Amino acid sequence: MPLSPDIVTAIPVAATLTYATYRDLKYRDIPELTWVPAAVFVIAYNVYLGRYEPIHTIFSFLPAIALLAMAFLDLIGGADALAMLLIAAAHPSFLVLPISLLTVALSVIPPLALIIYYLVLNLVHKEELDRLGCVEGSKKPLLFMGRPLSVSDYLKSKYLFLLTVPTERGFRCSVSADVDIDFEQEKRIVMDAVRKGIISEDSLVWVSPALPHIAFIFVGYIISLLIPQDFLLTLFLRRGQ
Repeated sequence: MPLSPDIVTAIPVAATLTYATYRDLKYRDIPELTWVPAAVFVIAYNVYLGRYEPIHTIFSFLPAIALLAMAFLDLIGGADALAMLLIAAAHPSFLVLPISLLTVALSVIPPLALIIYYLVLNLVHKEELDRLGCVEGSKKPLLFMGRPLSVSDYLKSKYLFLLTVPTERGFRCSVSADVDIDFEQEKRIVMDAVRKGIISEDSLVWVSPALPHIAFIFVGYIISLLIPQDFLLTLFLRRGQ
């Protein structure tokens, strides 16, 4: 029995996402050339089969284009956008919802859960946030975007964005994390502040993990492939009755 086009294109996409997830987890760095072989294959294959019907293709690429715009604004990593472009190119046809849209929707569940966890944690320990002196920026976004951590634990950690940077006047507070940040440079800033007596190793800083979002995209992609489009159609039809 011949494989369906979606399975044929899913094989190189899944293989690429497997490698990209490994790189993201271990190095937080994914070479741009990672995406090229699978992209060339799925585009050539889908063009050969004539699968790029204009309307469906546009809707399939919309989530990827949105992520690409966010990447240009440095709101997310470029690899996330490239992963979604690959998925959109591999699966331009759909019955109810594009695979790319389902993948994005599923991939944001872990970050959203983390935001809720931070909110609860910071409300429980609100007195610690109240004592934080922000001389630049606002501490309010920290409620949702970060958690307190002792300086000593921060210096032993890996892949944490520093949201409260110590200065001689107080803390510079910001939840806008540079995707190309040098984590070791941030640690050197904190160690220098400790040496100068500005803070101690028992002081608290607010941090947020550099999430391996490619891993979430990979899991969301696999689940999206396993969700029958016929089931989604039945679900939508029942809700419409």
